[in-house]
Amino acid sequence: TPTQRDNAPIIYEKGNIILRALPHKPRNIQKGKLFTLKNGKKMGITYSNAITPSVFLDPLFFGRGIASGDFNNDGWDDFTIATDNGFELYQNLYGKSFKKIFSHVTELKNKQTINIAMVDLNNDGWLDIFLTTLNEGNYTVLNPIPAKGAITVKKVPNGGAFLTSASAFADIDDDSYPDIINGNYFLGILTRKPIKQATNQLVFNNNLDFKIQDMEGIPGQTHSVLLSDFNLDGQPDLAVGNDYRVADTYYLGQKKGQFNKIRNQDKVIPLTTQNTMSIDTGDINNDLIPEIYLANIGMSRGLDVVSNIFGDTMQNVGLDFCESGKSVLDKKSCYQLVKLATLLNPEKQDITEKCTLLGEAKKVQECMVMRMVLVASTRKDPSLCKKISEPFMLNNLVCNKFFEAQQLKLSTDDEIPMQTQFNLLLSGQTDHTFKDISKQTGIATAEWSWNARFADLDNDQWQDLYVVNGVPITQEFAANNFFHNQNGQTFKSAEKEFGLDDYDHSSSYIYIDIDRDGDLDIIANTLYGSFKVYTNNETKNNSVTFKLHDEKGNRFCLGCKLIIHYGKNGEKHQFREIKSGGGFHSYDAPEAHFGLSEFNTVKKIEIVWSTGEKTFLEGNFSVNHEYLIQRKS
Repeated sequence: TPTQRDNAPIIYEKGNIILRALPHKPRNIQKGKLFTLKNGKKMGITYSNAITPSVFLDPLFFGRGIASGDFNNDGWDDFTIATDNGFELYQNLYGKSFKKIFSHVTELKNKQTINIAMVDLNNDGWLDIFLTTLNEGNYTVLNPIPAKGAITVKKVPNGGAFLTSASAFADIDDDSYPDIINGNYFLGILTRKPIKQATNQLVFNNNLDFKIQDMEGIPGQTHSVLLSDFNLDGQPDLAVGNDYRVADTYYLGQKKGQFNKIRNQDKVIPLTTQNTMSIDTGDINNDLIPEIYLANIGMSRGLDVVSNIFGDTMQNVGLDFCESGKSVLDKKSCYQLVKLATLLNPEKQDITEKCTLLGEAKKVQECMVMRMVLVASTRKDPSLCKKISEPFMLNNLVCNKFFEAQQLKLSTDDEIPMQTQFNLLLSGQTDHTFKDISKQTGIATAEWSWNARFADLDNDQWQDLYVVNGVPITQEFAANNFFHNQNGQTFKSAEKEFGLDDYDHSSSYIYIDIDRDGDLDIIANTLYGSFKVYTNNETKNNSVTFKLHDEKGNRFCLGCKLIIHYGKNGEKHQFREIKSGGGFHSYDAPEAHFGLSEFNTVKKIEIVWSTGEKTFLEGNFSVNHEYLIQRKS
């Protein structure tokens, strides 16, 4: 039985609803900016991403996944990360630091894991780990608690895809077990065009008995899939974000686990992005209608940078960054990274520099092998793949896979138009259509964007947006973007003001309340080094947190919605949806966080369960508390 839930005092019980409450931990008053940056190593995060010549390829240089959740049900959110040897799981030690629980599972040894999530697939009330690997399939690790005995690993189907780069979870067929969307990926930058092997799939889960079916739509290189009820009809809808100029696909959820593809002529989605990295939904103006945000390649300095970004003119930019001391890497390692971007850039037309630039014999050899892969794909010469042998089997695999690609020619007449250069914010309308408000709200550019998610980081009632960016092949090192919500009307670029102006390349992060004090902290990867922890120092504004446990639907309430009412006569309100998907290689714990500014009570709590029923709780609920809502069967 989950310890956290049973130990919290009951403040309300009626029918099959039990409400428990725990006060937030005290916040530490810190001077300075809202966020304080710490190297992850100081918090016990021992793993570092590494980019060597052997793995300087798409998608490995895009980074690996991270996911948060309370795996041992002690009330403290933990997290897990994908690695080049399976995964690592980190236990939260009461908000002070993290402890690596274990990192080696026999069935996952030496597997290149890319995406990772924490989701209760067998619906037993304990989070499992779901992960995807490069060419070796998808897996779930059930209840990964060493004290419970042997670790159980079960394969999850992905139709033999080279990689499931993105995944989303919700109970779409109403059997209480979270189902899975596989967002598949082939060789990205080497193939680009629609490839049959990148076809996405829906995996129905009936207590770990899986059935897979292909999804309608042009198969692109999928970076993000999101299950979210964006038309508010009670059924999870689906958004699929593709890179490399293949249109994103949107579906409206139907009963019994079916989806209807949205077409351009339906006039629901007016526009989407050409190189979509991340998708999220969130209500930015508290009108109880969600918006959709799509992260793209939106360079603030325009096309002139994009056109030169892979050429020799950018080398000095990378070297200047190394000299600045702003990187997690030491100068020597940083210089090596810049050299790799020069020597192995798949976008560069003429590579004149020699691999001997790297100095070390092993790295020179790895560089030459990777160049062989690039030359084979450019010249369309499969015989070159045969020249790549042990110990470079990953490179041999990629080389041969390129020649297995089955390109498709499909009609694009029904597809939603794509936009280049800018990110998109689509405002939800009362008729369940969407309107582009990107430029007037100030969030249209965020460099080479990756993970982008909504959250109220300063507890002022309005959801903000944090966007991490950068990719090694560009040698462009721009600050991550923090867009501070201005009362639901516009966003202000405020990364420097809030202490989030980080220049290292980063692709994924999690929002996590490490110390349970009611403000959200951030743990982010770097593409080539240690993780970073941003501690939130907010102390002025109130907040509430909700965790749900549903014994009638899926236990962690994926797909549930919460609406809180507060202020004079309950006239103010906010909306959240419990989701597991979207973003880029990132999954937040299944809970809801609300900032409340100066307001000190919540008047009403409305829960829309994933099964469709509604629960209303009225009273004077104190702020700065964590509420645990249980629905008994």
